[in-house]
Amino acid sequence: MLLKKNFPSIKLCHTILLFFFFSIPALAQEIETPNNCSTGYTFETKSVYESSDITKDIEVSWNFLQANNKEHLDLIIEIQPLNACWQGVNATNRSEKTSIPIENFRQSYKGELMFTFSQLNSKCIKWRAKIINSRNNCTNYTPWTFSSLL
Repeated sequence: MLLKKNFPSIKLCHTILLFFFFSIPALAQEIETPNNCSTGYTFETKSVYESSDITKDIEVSWNFLQANNKEHLDLIIEIQPLNACWQGVNATNRSEKTSIPIENFRQSYKGELMFTFSQLNSKCIKWRAKIINSRNNCTNYTPWTFSSLL
């Protein structure tokens, strides 16, 4: 008799629990999905070897000429010197990460940075780009890219 009286409230509680059970993973998935502040850009890494040097230089270049929202974007290149180069991007950090804001980015949308062994004091690095859309305060990161100076 008691079960029949409470059955509608039990059914309601059950329905609410099922709703939250299925909606929370969907919300979590939405939060974890990266928000693309811009698309249509490219990055390239090239090793530059001078015959008189023992180490190579690393050139990181970018092209945002075809990017959407490019007039609202800022670009920062993050460089992390590494130890244990054979581990690639999973190597241990050698020193502090360096962030280099690209000051003239909105003037040309295309450019490059050159890194040398003497600048970084490291045999290898990982780098990534931080792309910030100043219009909506959206921030995107490219994946870390490993480069060796040897």
